[in-house]
Amino acid sequence: MERLPTLEQLEQVMNSAQVDNDDKSIINHQEIAKELEPLVKYIDFMRIDGQILVEIIEPLGIIPAKIILFVYRKKVRLTKSELNNTRGIPIPIYSKYVWDELERGSNVLIKENGKIVCLKSATDSWRNVRAKMILEGKGIFEWDFIMEKACVNAWVGVCAPENLSYEFFAGKQLTGWVLGTNGYCY
Repeated sequence: MERLPTLEQLEQVMNSAQVDNDDKSIINHQEIAKELEPLVKYIDFMRIDGQILVEIIEPLGIIPAKIILFVYRKKVRLTKSELNNTRGIPIPIYSKYVWDELERGSNVLIKENGKIVCLKSATDSWRNVRAKMILEGKGIFEWDFIMEKACVNAWVGVCAPENLSYEFFAGKQLTGWVLGTNGYCY
């Protein structure tokens, strides 16, 4: 089975003409580029640090020059404030990236300074909890949701800042929108 080379093997190729190729690694840049071609459209090169593009990715010769040139041009045109490490609207107040103790249903327990939410005991009905961070305005907001224990269904979504009952399923309320682990959206 052919595999892409490790970083060490690539450095050897760059620094010398010899490389140990007993494991049949692909060292031909054109072959690597061909392997990566279907994936390139899913890579947001604008999110990659310019120094990494210049010193690591471009010298490998595995990304089409047209794409690299486009990214360089776009990065040059941007000012530092136009592109940052956060998608959406950056919110520097980390204390808001927690669950809100006051905005939760009964039987909901919030632990570890607001970072973990769970039920105090099993229940046959839905319970809701809201984060302290309020998403406002236009933009793309992205977050990670980690579910440590499996259950029949879990839901994550957005709600209006008022008129949401934390005791009933948010997806059936006028002020809530949720996406479930079962693929349904309400």
